[in-house]
Amino acid sequence: MLQFSIRCHPSVPVTTDELEEWLELQLEKLRDDAPNATMRLSRVTQGLPSGSVEVGWLIEFEVPDAERAVTDRHLTEILTDMRLLGFQPTVLAPVDLPAAAHLA
Repeated sequence: MLQFSIRCHPSVPVTTDELEEWLELQLEKLRDDAPNATMRLSRVTQGLPSGSVEVGWLIEFEVPDAERAVTDRHLTEILTDMRLLGFQPTVLAPVDLPAAAHLA
């Protein structure tokens, strides 16, 4: 099973809701093609004395080996789009998973 996360820190003047809607749409497409994979989208906030500030998202993945091929293709496209849209994605994976290195 492949386990990794993607941290997104948007750097564009677009509302958080619009960006999150795009992320959710991408995850829906992935879930359709990889129904046994687990994908979680969480907002990341930073607590400040003046209140909380939204700083991005964390997307967590657990992909069974049988669904890796289809998710690899989708994730490569999604990461490219994230970079173009200004999400500044960072792939976080365990050090002992060299097979996930192509996603970074």
